[in-house]
Amino acid sequence: MPGSNIPAGLEHIEGLGLNILNKSDLQAIHEATLEVLENVGIETTDPEALQLYADAGCEVNFEKHVVKIPEYVVEKALRSAPSRVRLAALDKKKDLVLRSGPYVNWAPFGVGIQFFEYDRDGHHKVRPSTEADLKKSMIVCDWCEGYNVADPTITARDWLEKGRADLHELCTALCNTTKPFTYGEADGTHFDDYFELNRIIYGGDEELARKRPLISMCNCPTSPLEFCSNGSQVIINSAKQNIPNCVLSMALAGGTGPVSLEGTLVVQNAEVLAGITLAQITNRGAPVTYGCSTTIMDLRKGTAAVGAPEMALIGAAVARLSQFYGIPCSDVAGS
Repeated sequence: MPGSNIPAGLEHIEGLGLNILNKSDLQAIHEATLEVLENVGIETTDPEALQLYADAGCEVNFEKHVVKIPEYVVEKALRSAPSRVRLAALDKKKDLVLRSGPYVNWAPFGVGIQFFEYDRDGHHKVRPSTEADLKKSMIVCDWCEGYNVADPTITARDWLEKGRADLHELCTALCNTTKPFTYGEADGTHFDDYFELNRIIYGGDEELARKRPLISMCNCPTSPLEFCSNGSQVIINSAKQNIPNCVLSMALAGGTGPVSLEGTLVVQNAEVLAGITLAQITNRGAPVTYGCSTTIMDLRKGTAAVGAPEMALIGAAVARLSQFYGIPCSDVAGS
């Protein structure tokens, strides 16, 4: 049978999905986001972040800690953000390359602060999580074939009062999984220690530690439209060391975002794009992913409704937005 050329502009479907936004919808959300970033701006108290934004051409009020980001700065950042991000694993065969598009991988979600413990008689109790609990959870995540990534699901709260809980949590994670993982409780001032830990794992090979960082980061803005100093430092130092970092918004419709889903989607998008922009003006091409754990607030109880159908709708919309930008996505599925 003779071959034929593929028609220009041919589109095909990979897998199943919930496609709730068309190209016009995506463009409208993008333009509304640019308007928010340029006219309302974001807030951060971190002096280094304020200076980086100013040097990139943003309008910065250093006294009020407000940054207004013009369209061209955002668009330039989106062009330099990579469409593929490698999460390195201790076992190279388990490396995960995140790509923009309809590609699905699975990971647990954190970070919890309590442990639900059963005894042999069927009774249970809820208590603060410990380093020993974290070790058990990492072993389970490493064992589960369905998980491509073994994110720490709980904290080592027994180390909080002793100090340097972050290093103990990272050591526990690194020693109990061969999969890649993302750490969500980083201290922006401890990145030299994180690199040293990475270098030790590689037997002192500094070049390999820089080329294949085994620790990926995740940090969340404070909705609406605020980055604390530590969050800004995590973005900046991850970018400087080419450590993959997920900028993950957790806006709540009706709480820390507008009550309408589309309004909250614009807030969510503005927060993530502001973080991605900060990473790219720090180091062009720095590995970043677009993160979302946005849902609605339960107005009766004042809690995040992570099992609500609206969370699935927002998640589907965010997946489309990340594809629109050509950036890998980390989307929370709800529970």
